[in-house]
Amino acid sequence: MSHLHGEAAIHIRTATLTDDPTTWVVGLAWRQETNAFDGECLLIPAAAIPRVAIDDGSMMTINFHPASNRRTLIDPYRRRLADLSRLILELTSAG
Repeated sequence: MSHLHGEAAIHIRTATLTDDPTTWVVGLAWRQETNAFDGECLLIPAAAIPRVAIDDGSMMTINFHPASNRRTLIDPYRRRLADLSRLILELTSAG
């Protein structure tokens, strides 16, 4: 996470991106000032990445501003980090 801007840039190789419904991307933002991950994370189905990321050719980039009030395309995928393990268990047992 950029200390100056409160932003985490998440990079995903376009060549390895899949639209498999069982593949999800977890985005975490490291806070250097607290030496810990931010309390908010992203949990995005891989198939949705092209709709919410910036296509840089060989990479897709998601600009993540944890706890931002600004509305973005990633808003539906924002989750509390404390809920992440439960959410992953729910996703893996739903199939």
